[in-house]
Amino acid sequence: MSSHESAAYVDSHINLGVAYLKQNQMKKAQDYFKTAVEIDLDNAIAHNDYGHTLALEDKLSEAIKGFQEALELNPNLKITQENLEIYLKKIEN
Repeated sequence: MSSHESAAYVDSHINLGVAYLKQNQMKKAQDYFKTAVEIDLDNAIAHNDYGHTLALEDKLSEAIKGFQEALELNPNLKITQENLEIYLKKIEN
């Protein structure tokens, strides 16, 4: 698989994950995001989205790790900065 095909494959998984998340099908969404991370460990969006589904299941320490990995890859990813801040506060409380 070429890098272009791999990127498209990852994007497809992210898009399907988002679609399932919007339909409140958390397990399916999480599976697609997790696969996207496994395919492309350098995809910050995949790490963020997977972390978001973990956070929604109250797996906060795992979620925070995902957000931190996403920010290591892309420190300017605003949504991830916001997610990390929100869930760090939840752990503190």
